[in-house]
Amino acid sequence: MECSRFLSVILTILIVIASYILYKPGIEIPVSLKATELWNNFITYFNPVDQFESKDDSSSNSDDQNSELLFTANELKQFSGESTDKIYLSILGKVFDVSKGKKYYGVGKTYHGFAGRDASKAFVTGNFTEEGLIDDISDLKLNELGDLKDWVQKYEKDYTYKGKLIGRFYDKNGKPTKYLKDIEHKFTLLNAQKKNDEFFKKNYPPCNAEWTPSTGSRVWCSHLSGGIKRDWIGFPRKFHQPGSGVTRCACVNLKSEESKLGNFELYENCDPNAISCYV
Repeated sequence: MECSRFLSVILTILIVIASYILYKPGIEIPVSLKATELWNNFITYFNPVDQFESKDDSSSNSDDQNSELLFTANELKQFSGESTDKIYLSILGKVFDVSKGKKYYGVGKTYHGFAGRDASKAFVTGNFTEEGLIDDISDLKLNELGDLKDWVQKYEKDYTYKGKLIGRFYDKNGKPTKYLKDIEHKFTLLNAQKKNDEFFKKNYPPCNAEWTPSTGSRVWCSHLSGGIKRDWIGFPRKFHQPGSGVTRCACVNLKSEESKLGNFELYENCDPNAISCYV
C-alpha cells in the first residue's frame, strides 16, 4: 500500500513538471492536468488530518455495529449455565449477562428457570413452572406491566446488556415487532395514568382512616393526611377519580379551583364543614 502511494507521488510530480514545461500561450492544457489542481489533489490525498478522521469514523461505526448481539432462542438456551459458566436471560426481548448472580440463576438455584430464555411473564406472576416461564404478556394489566418495566430497569442498572432475542419482541434485524410496539403503547398509557394519579394525590390527598369495633370507620383530614404535607387541611369527601373507576376518601380544599370539578360527594350524616366523619 505504501509503495503504491509513493509511486502515485512520483507520477503526480512528473505530471506537474511536464505540464509546466509544455505549457505555452495558446496551448490549453486540460483542467485535470493543470499544475495548481494537481497540487491541490496531492495535498488533499495525503492530508493526514483527513486520514485520521476517516479512521476514527470507521472505528466508531464498527464499534456500534459490534456492540449489540442478536440471539435466536436456541442460541440463548446455550447460556443457561448448564454447559458454560456464562448465564444469560432475556426480559422483554433484552438479553442480559447475569453470570455474577450465579447464586440466584445457577443450576439448582431459585431463579434458574429464567436462565437461557425469555420468561418475562414470570417476573410479575411468580409462576416458575414451565407453563409460567413464558414471554407472552398480552394478558397482563397496566399495573403489572409497570412492575415488569421496573424489572427491566433493574437489570439495565445491575447487569451487562448483551443484545436482543429474536422472536416475540424483536425481528431478525433487531427491530421492534408489532407485539412490542403494542406493549410500549401500553407503557405510554401507564405513564399518563401515573401522572394523573400524582396530580390527583397532590390536589386531593387521601384521608386518614381508622376502624374500631365500637365506633366503626372514621375518616379525617389533617395537614399531613395521605402523606401529603400542605398548609391547608381540607374536608373529607367521596372522590370519584376520573379515568380510574376508583372511589376513595379525599381531603378537599373548598377554596381551590380543583374543588369545582364536581367529582365529589358528601358522606352521609357528615357535616359539610367537618374535618372528621364516621362512615
